[in-house]
Amino acid sequence: MADFGASKRKVFDEVRRKLDGKLHGWAEQFLSPAGKEVLIKAVAMAMPCYAMSCFKLPVSLCKEIEAAIARFWWKSHKEKHGIHWVSWANLSQLKLAGGLGFRDIQCFNLALLAKVGWRILHNPSSLLACLFHDKYFAGAFFLSATSQKSSSWGWKGILQGRRLLESGLRWRIGDGIKVQVRNDPWLPSPYTFRTLSRHPDLLLMVHELIDPLLKAWKQDVINRCFTPEEATRIFSLPISRRGCLDKLIWHFSSHGRYIVRSGYELALHLQRNGELARQGAGETNGSSSHSAVWKSIWHVHAPPKLKAFIWRGCSNILAVWHNLRRRRVSCPGECGLCGLQDETQTHFFSSVTLPMPSGLQALSNSM
Repeated sequence: MADFGASKRKVFDEVRRKLDGKLHGWAEQFLSPAGKEVLIKAVAMAMPCYAMSCFKLPVSLCKEIEAAIARFWWKSHKEKHGIHWVSWANLSQLKLAGGLGFRDIQCFNLALLAKVGWRILHNPSSLLACLFHDKYFAGAFFLSATSQKSSSWGWKGILQGRRLLESGLRWRIGDGIKVQVRNDPWLPSPYTFRTLSRHPDLLLMVHELIDPLLKAWKQDVINRCFTPEEATRIFSLPISRRGCLDKLIWHFSSHGRYIVRSGYELALHLQRNGELARQGAGETNGSSSHSAVWKSIWHVHAPPKLKAFIWRGCSNILAVWHNLRRRRVSCPGECGLCGLQDETQTHFFSSVTLPMPSGLQALSNSM
């Protein structure tokens, strides 16, 4: 492992300089919002991926990268400042939640490091796993490994990624011998996967809840010891007929293997709810009741630049007089067409007799 010294910023500063060079070059071109979105997602946000898949980037560097991308997104030209209509926390929301799907750098960094942890956990004979095992957790299990003051920066980053990994891991029940009923995550109930029942007759191991002859759950024991909701979840778990071993799986994929995309979405959810990386968390921009509207926007048969315009309208950030005054821009108080009412989005579309896109009025009035 390389010695990073006292300043991690100096080590990773090259990543930021290369990104700044790309953004500066793109700023000289007159790009549509849709074109900017493609460049940001396909190029700018991919540049730090290799470094993030190996090490935990400093928080300050992540914030600077996000700020540079946000400035490029909102600027119409390099000579203009541009108005930041919504925060980065809203831009980095998933599209179905009202954002643009830009990556939250810290969450994506953790999702990539969790992938390394998954490989160590499920490929203990690999060179990387053997190296870390012999150096940091010899004779122990990866999930119980700890960090020392002398640990490398790479190992400390993997342990931070492991926190995210543990938030999505649960046991797939085979014979139930390895899994404790109370303490281990085995119920298909995100985000704890643990039982809340504390019945005095609650057994110690999961295999005690399984009839060894019928290979089925003991319904009388489960109905007595668990809440109706938990009992239903337990009965939904299949029982191995061949007595397979219990196995740790990733809950948020159909095949049980870790996927960076699902890890990132989990990290984003936990961050927004204050359970992970509390610094920098923002409010979500779209509630679940609006998900159908956001989905309809991005699936409409129209040019990407029109979809971007509809998104701005549904987010109530079109540059009408009312919104500009909210951003402390000096402008007239009345509509430029009728000269009578305040120029809001709703009034503007009704004044020019244009049909308002589906869902735009409801969303703009509620935001």
